[in-house]
Amino acid sequence: MFTIVCEIIDWIRHYDKDGRLKYEFYETFLYDGPDKKTEDEKRDLVMNMRMVEKFKWKNVLSKKLDSPEDYGSDDKEAALDAVSTAFVDFLTDLDLTKSDVAIGLLLLRWQSDKWIGGHGRVPAKYVLEQTDPALTDLAAPLNPKLTDPFVKLKKEWLHISRLRRYSYLVNASYGWFYYYTENICDCVAVNRLCQKLSWSNPTTEKKEVDLENGIRGPGCCCCAGQNLYLAAFMEMTQLEVKDILYFEIVNKLYNASIMLVIDDLTEAIVLIVRGTLSSDDVLVDMVAAGEPLRDEDRDLPPEKRMIGHGGMCRTARSIVQHVLEEQMFESARRLRPHYPVVICGHSLGAGLVSLMCVLLKPHYPELKAYAFSPPGGLMNKNIAKATRDYLCSVSYGYDCVGRMASRTVEDLRARIFHALCVYKKPKFITLGKEICRLFLRNLPCCHNLPRIIDLDDETGSKLIDPDMNEAYKTPIGSKFKPYLKDRPGGKSKVDRLLPDQRSLMRWKNPKCKTLLILPRPYPRSLYPESLLYPEKMDHYTVDMMIESFLEPIPSGRLLHILEVDQDFQINGSQPYKNGTKLSSPFIDDLNPFVHDQSMVIGLSDYFRKGYTPPPIALWANEQTFNSLLVHPKMFFNHSPIHVSTALDRLYTSIMHPENVYKIHVNTWNKVPQAVKGVERKLTPEDKERYCRVRKLK
Repeated sequence: MFTIVCEIIDWIRHYDKDGRLKYEFYETFLYDGPDKKTEDEKRDLVMNMRMVEKFKWKNVLSKKLDSPEDYGSDDKEAALDAVSTAFVDFLTDLDLTKSDVAIGLLLLRWQSDKWIGGHGRVPAKYVLEQTDPALTDLAAPLNPKLTDPFVKLKKEWLHISRLRRYSYLVNASYGWFYYYTENICDCVAVNRLCQKLSWSNPTTEKKEVDLENGIRGPGCCCCAGQNLYLAAFMEMTQLEVKDILYFEIVNKLYNASIMLVIDDLTEAIVLIVRGTLSSDDVLVDMVAAGEPLRDEDRDLPPEKRMIGHGGMCRTARSIVQHVLEEQMFESARRLRPHYPVVICGHSLGAGLVSLMCVLLKPHYPELKAYAFSPPGGLMNKNIAKATRDYLCSVSYGYDCVGRMASRTVEDLRARIFHALCVYKKPKFITLGKEICRLFLRNLPCCHNLPRIIDLDDETGSKLIDPDMNEAYKTPIGSKFKPYLKDRPGGKSKVDRLLPDQRSLMRWKNPKCKTLLILPRPYPRSLYPESLLYPEKMDHYTVDMMIESFLEPIPSGRLLHILEVDQDFQINGSQPYKNGTKLSSPFIDDLNPFVHDQSMVIGLSDYFRKGYTPPPIALWANEQTFNSLLVHPKMFFNHSPIHVSTALDRLYTSIMHPENVYKIHVNTWNKVPQAVKGVERKLTPEDKERYCRVRKLK
């Protein structure tokens, strides 16, 4: 009886009113069902399946991305229609379960690890062998004779001190959300925040503007209005309210939260654009087809147009129009007439800043823009070339957003399909083994267990260099192969990897621009109108998104922050490898670094507590970012807090290379302190050769 009841409950939970249609679709096109349908019946089946899936995805997205500020607007309905049809095109043709996706991602995790040479961090020896120091930008010494803020910005706009400062500002634009997530149960952090609240101030509204005197401070109640948001912003930036002229938090499609501040530390008027935090921000991210940035681009030949991410182009134009109409920068210049204009943002904000700088540059010739963790499918090469002299973008580690574009997601889908086709072990065995391993790794005796799936040599060799023809030999794959010619813009096999000495710093063949593509399991003659003419119906398809944006890149000037496995070996001293406890001989090797020998024991304890070598900054080739890597840090490395902390560590290693620092993730202002009694004895030649800012040879 118990079994019967459980079966009934399971049947009710998984009941799908459209199950018969889905069964008929997959039986007809993926499995060897009876082929009794006419061409018209098959065409109707494809159309009905896509309509049902579109209704489902639009319903899901409408509930998840609901916001009262633009409820029922035509723009939002059109965006939901476009995005839901894109989801249909990505997912409908594959009969995948959640466990299939889980297995596929586990296999691609193994694949990504082999692509970067099996190195979680870049080997320090690869850095010295494959790169040269770059001493003219981030690491160039500041000129104390420069006093004019305009000249300072022009000459030193790429200096690490500016990147570090503006990363603090974009970090703060998220308000209390990231502040609390990184300071859970931290009484000091909470106390510092509460000190910003005041009974004498009214409740902070979603929009606070005073372009002449600065806005008022936050009110006293944490739960009222935007008090907590503004308090966290002030704490993380160390700005006074008199320096905050414009503070607006919005949740509206094709708009974004912005803050206009006067930053006396860098002597600039700074417009901060917040990244993705609201439901409408997510929808803007998903409207990813290419679109002309400027009105005049529509009249230019295709090869001369400035094409950008569609949703971000619309939002950028909206913000720029608002900024110019309100004369924000002109009002700020009445307070600081000699300060230049700077704009900065993170994630969605980084994408918006990258496009806004093109529109604002004619009005403010001195303008510089800083984009932290920009999306991969952001701009074409015309925008990248035009902005190279005034836009600097920063990406950290394995950040997946910087590698995400329509063609890389399609490539990921093809790689998952290929991996599932060539992997022969039963799913339940693999998933059960990986779940057990996940729990066992938390035990002290088992923490050294492998962190990626185990594969036999045959499967591994197929995954390292995926060939879709191997997948087409399987019963499921054979249903796709005949229609490869119907999907332009991709290949069945690509020469993606460099032959040897691969790492996250340098692993991808720069000449590899075309990626894998997976055909549909039915011919073009069965395509419904929504697939053949999506632009007429305001729909998105994978083909339309790829063709509208052929070679999108994140930036024309891209700085990649990379973690290294150990310190550089200097003056014959053995470098400290991350995670290694110091033995007695190793302490002896550190003697050239230590001017106070009484500190040797303390230094040993210091390293045991988790010293991490500072990262390097590499001026990267944008083609390195046109493939998605599956890695546990692919989302963590996108966090503005982790980006800001990485720049903190980079800053101390550049400005004070003779000292050792241990910098933890935090969101409240704290001056880093060097380890007492520890000092590296570096010659000027050492400082130059082992500079942490690098460029590929």
